[in-house]
Amino acid sequence: TFDFHEYCRGMRFENVSALVTSLSDVIHEQGFTWKDKQGLICRQTGVFRVNCIDCLDRTNVVQTALAKAVLELQLTKLGLIPPEGCLPPTLRASFQLLWANNGDTISKQYAGTNALKGDYTRTGERKLSGMMKDGMNSANRYYLSRFKDAYRQATIDMMLGNPLPEDVFMQGEVEEDNSASVEHVKSLIEDCKKLLLSDSSLVLGAWGLIDADPVTGDPSETEMDTILILTRDSYYVAEYDDQIDRVTKYQQVPLPDLTLIELGVMDSSFSVSHSPMQLFKNKNNKGHYCLRLNYSVGGQAGYCHTFRSTNLRFFNNVAVMIKTEEEMIESLRAIAETVQVGLEVAGLAKPQVKLCDRLQR
Repeated sequence: TFDFHEYCRGMRFENVSALVTSLSDVIHEQGFTWKDKQGLICRQTGVFRVNCIDCLDRTNVVQTALAKAVLELQLTKLGLIPPEGCLPPTLRASFQLLWANNGDTISKQYAGTNALKGDYTRTGERKLSGMMKDGMNSANRYYLSRFKDAYRQATIDMMLGNPLPEDVFMQGEVEEDNSASVEHVKSLIEDCKKLLLSDSSLVLGAWGLIDADPVTGDPSETEMDTILILTRDSYYVAEYDDQIDRVTKYQQVPLPDLTLIELGVMDSSFSVSHSPMQLFKNKNNKGHYCLRLNYSVGGQAGYCHTFRSTNLRFFNNVAVMIKTEEEMIESLRAIAETVQVGLEVAGLAKPQVKLCDRLQR
């Protein structure tokens, strides 16, 4: 075995050459098939099978290195490059592109995203931009593996002629309905940003939420009725009316006026047992978990906006359906953290984030 982590730690992927060097004799023994008009000159006697215990992407890095060694051997035998010579720049670029595309194609089938470390395969260099892309792909893989793997595997099984359980097709219909809902919410949020802001680049985050204000909120509501937009200097709260499908009014709160962020359960005096969705009903009707942003007006404290989660959140700009109360709580906490980041970006002191067992009504 070859310990990729040990040899290539610190993004030194070029150290995979140590593995290629140790396999030099095997590469020459396996050879390659060469045939001309006169007949067979030599025959390939084996192939490399590369497996990584936990990483599809490192597999492609190693396969690329082995393929490069074999190609150099072939070109040397043909007299196109000198012994121990390097690939010509144009050929090297085409070779790297070929193997990077190969890695992306396999990765999309098995993991749903392009391969990680693809920048090294394409260019022979590891850069910060490549690391950032790997982070985004890793986040997308987490989402896809958690929520999409079953349907993708069913598709592969169907192509192979394997029997499929009937509930897989039911799942597909549900996913189509969810997809339509997701696109509608995303469209509303984007329209709201365009309506309220002249420069969308100022937006640090935007979420579709439910109004949980004790006076204006409806405890039985399960669909988005409020849009929260965070910018570099303010946050906006826009009210959405699903009956007329439009934003009816909004309020802007400058970030310096934000005084306290609270997270906790708010008592609900209304029963939601008639609701078709029981996700947001705590046991024994104890209330909803909420996010509250407290702010001041003209130096006078005592104002707030209170929200609870819908059944949808956006993770790395990918929509994720919320299925448990824990995921709902996690979603609201992520919003609170993003608001804190917004205050840091604005150069403001971060307000206290208070975790409460109970939010005062």
